[in-house]
Amino acid sequence: MGKCRTRPGSGNSASAGRFFALISRRSLDIVPSVNRLILLFLIACPLLAETRPDMRGDATVDDVSRYVDVRLDLDRILYSPGQDIPVRYRITNRGYRIFRIFPNEDARRSFQFLLEDKAGHEIAPMERPRAIRRENGSKPIRDLVGNAVKEIMLHPGETFEKTIFLNDLYDLKPGEEYRVCGYFRPESDSEAVVRSRGWARLRLDRMKQAPLAESQDVVGDPGQGLSPEETVYLFLSAELKRNWSHYLKHLDLPRYITSYDRYALQYASASDLERPDIIRNFSTYLTTRPSDLLKRFRISRTDYEKDREGEMSARGNAKVTVQADRDSDGFQVRYEYVYTLVRAEQAGFWKIVHVSARVMRQGQN
Repeated sequence: MGKCRTRPGSGNSASAGRFFALISRRSLDIVPSVNRLILLFLIACPLLAETRPDMRGDATVDDVSRYVDVRLDLDRILYSPGQDIPVRYRITNRGYRIFRIFPNEDARRSFQFLLEDKAGHEIAPMERPRAIRRENGSKPIRDLVGNAVKEIMLHPGETFEKTIFLNDLYDLKPGEEYRVCGYFRPESDSEAVVRSRGWARLRLDRMKQAPLAESQDVVGDPGQGLSPEETVYLFLSAELKRNWSHYLKHLDLPRYITSYDRYALQYASASDLERPDIIRNFSTYLTTRPSDLLKRFRISRTDYEKDREGEMSARGNAKVTVQADRDSDGFQVRYEYVYTLVRAEQAGFWKIVHVSARVMRQGQN
């Protein structure tokens, strides 16, 4: 009667508890060491990712290289010998905080290039490169000591652009292919650099011998100047022969640009600092049109502005009317152009300042 009875199943429960506790301890002992390392790494990641600013409170170079995206842009692949090759550095803040960069007054120290030929050989820069051109002739800002001060703050998503002419730094050979990448130095006093993504490729056209001038191309006596009709004749002859340097010299580009609606509005609304870039793009457009090739032309008349007495004005303009045939996507189109010319600064010469056009007829070739 005095025996103590255990409840049914209580012994089994205690045994089961001791069994599972033993299994749990042994399961921890048999966890692979690789899994433990992964667990420690996941715990330490937030600590490693913490941003540690420098003495000025700015992001460190590691943060800049991680979140600042550097790319090089070229407006085309094929260039003519002697033509400017503008390379646009695009520096974008892909991070979540503001980054400050400090380009050097000498752009060659902050915006560097690695240029290779088609075979992969590095091309050395010229021993005496031309001076880096400043955008639109801008002058550097200087402190009281005289040192150039240039601090650029990039907010998240913002992009800073810097244009450098590659032909100012390298002697590029006609007929050769090149590829270029950039190395941006965020601070001029630091040796750390950020490499651009990928390579930009370009090729220089082969040097073409200028065609010999025909007898009818030699118009007027240079010592006596050129008439408006002669100016337009040489202007269109240069387009026929694709002699673009001679083509552009007969134009007053800041006034001629108003003839093209595509660029006139941009130029009119641009600031004085932006206008040189628009003129440069306009010149590129005029000399690289893939269609509407000029085939032939004929000057039909020349009209001079007259004064009230019906005499030709000494300071008046001139209008030259031209009929020109062009090939456009398999169609031949005849245009009538009216060129307006004004007297140039050099006595006896004229500049083209405007053109209007109308279609006279068109048909399939």
